[in-house]
Amino acid sequence: MGRRPEERRAPTWGSPERKTSWPAALLTAAILSSCFLLTQTQTVEIIPVRMEPSQPLKGGNITLTPEGRPSFITCSWHRGVRVEANRIFTYISVSTPPEQQNGPKFTWRETAGPGCSLHIRNLTMNDSGNYTVGKIVSGGSEAGRIHIEVLEKVSNVIITSQPNKAIENQLVVLDCSSAGSSVSYFWSKGDQTLESGGRITLGYKNLTISPVTRYDKGNYTCLGRNSFSNFSAIYPLDVFYGPDEPVISPSMQDYVEGSPLTLFCHAESDPPAQYTWSSNKTENPETRPQLSISSLSFDHAGNYICNASNPETGVFNSTTLEIRVWEKLFPPRLWPEEFFVKEHMNITLNCTTSEHSSITVSWFKDGKTVPTKAIPSKLNRTLTIPDISKDDEGLYTCEARNPGNSAMSNAIKVAVDSASPPGTPVLSAGQIVGIVIGCLLGVALIVVVLYFALKSTGVGRMESHSSNGNIPSAPGRNQGVTDTKPSAGEEDIQYTTLAFNSNSPPQAGPGATSPLESGIIYSEIKKK
Repeated sequence: MGRRPEERRAPTWGSPERKTSWPAALLTAAILSSCFLLTQTQTVEIIPVRMEPSQPLKGGNITLTPEGRPSFITCSWHRGVRVEANRIFTYISVSTPPEQQNGPKFTWRETAGPGCSLHIRNLTMNDSGNYTVGKIVSGGSEAGRIHIEVLEKVSNVIITSQPNKAIENQLVVLDCSSAGSSVSYFWSKGDQTLESGGRITLGYKNLTISPVTRYDKGNYTCLGRNSFSNFSAIYPLDVFYGPDEPVISPSMQDYVEGSPLTLFCHAESDPPAQYTWSSNKTENPETRPQLSISSLSFDHAGNYICNASNPETGVFNSTTLEIRVWEKLFPPRLWPEEFFVKEHMNITLNCTTSEHSSITVSWFKDGKTVPTKAIPSKLNRTLTIPDISKDDEGLYTCEARNPGNSAMSNAIKVAVDSASPPGTPVLSAGQIVGIVIGCLLGVALIVVVLYFALKSTGVGRMESHSSNGNIPSAPGRNQGVTDTKPSAGEEDIQYTTLAFNSNSPPQAGPGATSPLESGIIYSEIKKK
């Protein structure tokens, strides 16, 4: 009799492919029938079932071993309750060789082992559940039950954000998901563990921040953990915000005509703000943070507006800076240039500068504010110092200033002569110099006139005197006195004749009456 097509060679112990031939099937049926009849009158003993390992993992293996009597006739394993639809296999140990008869729940991953153990390889999450075993033993039966939970390691942690773009002052929710069994989730930002409170709410798998601010920006970590594994992921949260109110720099508002102007606008914003400029007089096409004008004129004075916008947040903000353009000042002229005055007099200093009302004039003495006794007038362009004293001596200057610039005058020196009595006319240094020069010129003129007068009259060239008879002095003598007695009417007249030789020293001549040589100057002195 040939082999039926569905019959194959009986597999070895524990092989799931092993099938039963029809004679063995008849034998098995007979055995089961007899065993069934025996068990109807006997009590079923409940036995424990061991599980190895205690925490079965997805992709791993597990072995379920019933305890009780080591010897048995047959045993059956079921997924769930013991009904035929849930049977995995029946194992017949009394057949030669032992046979494994597979049932409806057999998945080709289950094999029988020693002691009617059930070995399942390559576990899946669907293998979790209740397993029951029934054993027919000599003189009775045994039954056991066990629940297994296939565990999966935590993996593939993913963080998502709702909405995708976090915007300041709105709500943002971070969701965490992962593969794995019995996973718990924990949140942190940087090195700081997050807990519920304030603007933060923690759910089972999510983190809610309401409202979110720019300071919430950073790296958020979700840690998935179960009893035997953990895995984490990082989410970089970027919070869009701004622009805040723009700031224009420099904040200086006063400029001098002709000077350049460069303004910078900045507003805190993420992403960076977009900028436009405008003024109350003209529209400026600048679309960058910087505005430049090479040379300011009075027409450029006015309000300059920086507009900042953020297309991601939809926020628009602006700020205004008033620019004032002022006249350029030149150094004032202070006059008179110097003073030399008598004590107790009054003096007046004049500062010449622009007459524009925006210009103020200040006075200084030796670099410091003038004494309070000084009296300004004519919009401070004139300064009067009454009853001047030595304390008022020094260098005086005036400064012209408007909000845009300033200019300092020349310095004049004020000197005080404390020796003069009150009421003495005041002479300036220039007047004194003029008087000195005039005196010198007058002296020089007198000398010249005298010189020419003496030269033209020939004074000193007289050769004889006829007042009391000629009494010439002896030639060759530097000085002589006459011996002649005066006549009756001239007793009280004395004569003295002096002779000077300008060319040579006196020499003795052969005669006393020789005429005087030219070059000898005589002078006659007459005394009554």
